[in-house]
Amino acid sequence: MTDVLSDFDLAVAAYQANCDLKGFTFQQPSEEHSKQVSNVVYLRTSNVGYVARYNVKRRRILI
Repeated sequence: MTDVLSDFDLAVAAYQANCDLKGFTFQQPSEEHSKQVSNVVYLRTSNVGYVARYNVKRRRILI
């Protein structure tokens, strides 16, 4: 059995690493409020706005 992370989990890990690297405050995104459109995961903490976007295909944060 392999441990495969979901797109949401990969996006959160990339967002957290980006926050650590740049000294930003990390806000834990909610999977319930976040959504994926095409190849982009919109990380949200609530139903209004997003804290970061993650491109699944390129595996990078889009801020």
